[in-house]
Amino acid sequence: MWNVRVNGHIAVGRFGARSDADLAWETELLQHLDREGLNVPVPIPTKDGRLFADGLVVMTYVEGGSPQSEAD
Repeated sequence: MWNVRVNGHIAVGRFGARSDADLAWETELLQHLDREGLNVPVPIPTKDGRLFADGLVVMTYVEGGSPQSEAD
């Protein structure tokens, strides 16, 4: 993951080898969760409106820490 700036705001870029179908599912889920009021990273569309391109997803930055399990 990389920290980047989009229109002056901190964002996170993630590049991977997941399929377009997997990335479409993930980005649609994140948008749905955001609409329902959850604090999740939201995909930032490309200039032509795509939510990912060639395995790269750029999302809003969400402050937080590492996840903790119930046993921690």
